[in-house]
Amino acid sequence: ASLAASQVRIDGSAFSRAVEIAYPDHTRVLVSGTASISPRGHTEHAGDVAAQVDRTIDVVGALLASRDLSWDDVTDGLAYVKRIEDAGAVTKRFERKRIEGLPFMIVNADICRDDLLFELEVNAISPRAPPSSSPPAPRARGRRPRSRRAASTPTPPITSACAATTGPGPG
Repeated sequence: ASLAASQVRIDGSAFSRAVEIAYPDHTRVLVSGTASISPRGHTEHAGDVAAQVDRTIDVVGALLASRDLSWDDVTDGLAYVKRIEDAGAVTKRFERKRIEGLPFMIVNADICRDDLLFELEVNAISPRAPPSSSPPAPRARGRRPRSRRAASTPTPPITSACAATTGPGPG
């Protein structure tokens, strides 16, 4: 018996927050666009770009820590601002949170909700090899974008992939 769409209730955000890709010699984590959204799916700090940036940085930082990574492992990121005049505030919040100097691009773009002013996505690489207990996945070929850590490393095939988090997330 399957459920009708009207019978399913989803709180928060129903998508993968991040994907972890295990290479033979390192692990890569791709963090999806993250904003100031509560675990129940409500916008936090509506109208306050500084508070939204702080909340988002905290959530992304916690996600990185859950994969044994830090902001030092971030290779690049996109910071989206709804209002171009908020770009300076974003830069100041990055400095205050001590993540300035990382290769981020600030983009003036629409955000998924009217009351969200900021969204962040990042990529990170761990120089550590994945645990040997990781189940193998189908091999795939692809090129990794150039980054601070992997610019001189040959492109290895993907050996496993898994969703770091699925379902309601912290925002």
